[in-house]
Amino acid sequence: MPFSLTSFLHDALLSIKQRPFVHMAEPNKYIHGVIETDPFPRSIKSWFDFIAGTVPSHGDDGDRLGALQSCQVVRVEHYRARGLISHELVAVHVISGDDERVNQGNTDSRVLVLERSKQETSSETSIEQVLRSMREVKGKNTGNADYITIGSSLKGVIRGEDKYLLVQAFDVPPRIIDVIDIAALVNSITCCAKNYSLFHYMCMWWAAMFFQTCVRLCDPGHALKIEQGPLYSLRGMVGSVRFVDDDCSLIPLPPADTVTLSVIMKDIIRDMGQGGVDKDIITLFESVLEADIKAMKDENLGQPPVQHMLAACKTLSAGIRATLQSMKEKKRQTQT
Repeated sequence: MPFSLTSFLHDALLSIKQRPFVHMAEPNKYIHGVIETDPFPRSIKSWFDFIAGTVPSHGDDGDRLGALQSCQVVRVEHYRARGLISHELVAVHVISGDDERVNQGNTDSRVLVLERSKQETSSETSIEQVLRSMREVKGKNTGNADYITIGSSLKGVIRGEDKYLLVQAFDVPPRIIDVIDIAALVNSITCCAKNYSLFHYMCMWWAAMFFQTCVRLCDPGHALKIEQGPLYSLRGMVGSVRFVDDDCSLIPLPPADTVTLSVIMKDIIRDMGQGGVDKDIITLFESVLEADIKAMKDENLGQPPVQHMLAACKTLSAGIRATLQSMKEKKRQTQT
């Protein structure tokens, strides 16, 4: 299936439409940054600062660490929009409550939708965003284009929710990971992604990296049951080419040395040319893709990408908990 620049531009422009306002029910207990009454869209960076304690929060009964640790992850889902060049994202389902409330079924629940977007936080017009994303050979500080939206359900949180279908999903065993782990993981991915371009395939890499690392985080023994959705076979694909595999490598090569990167690149360039894409754009696309592949190899320092991200996530999560525990102890000392 040929590469379609028209589809790329169409999706890029549609992806920046304003989200609808959806009111949520009053929670049993507010947990700022997670359990709120209104949709909660913000950049990954600002949300991480809020969760990690670098931005002051109020409430939570003086125990921010305990409040966040009560926000347990129960399910992780990977979605893809239908179409030739499709946006991909992940949804994390969270419930909040102490053991007694959970046992009684009296919990608060929220859905965290996480994605790499072409939306900038500046005042760029939609056309300027597309042109910038196409001319950037290496994404300088593009991590602020990654964002989170928190809502009571997928409806109203995902733009054009009806065009998205499930790629894959899994249920998380009780008390395995919480919202602190999610914050650590998305921040680790975004810190890497700021060095990559804003070309469309990067949203596929972002979603795959989150999902696959989350699987390893929840189940080091690889015993989790992964549900395969209707778009499972199309994950990470643009046209007939798989841009991202389950190891989160860009343009993965088959195990046998029968196909090289240069051969795959020729196929991509051929498809783009047959699709009527301008020669200058093809040249730019090729240089951007090669720069992204090189940047990822340099970033991982020889480690498999998912293993590298898993280690970064665990280290950061432990640091967040230590910071919040220290803040808790200092607050207790000032009250005595």
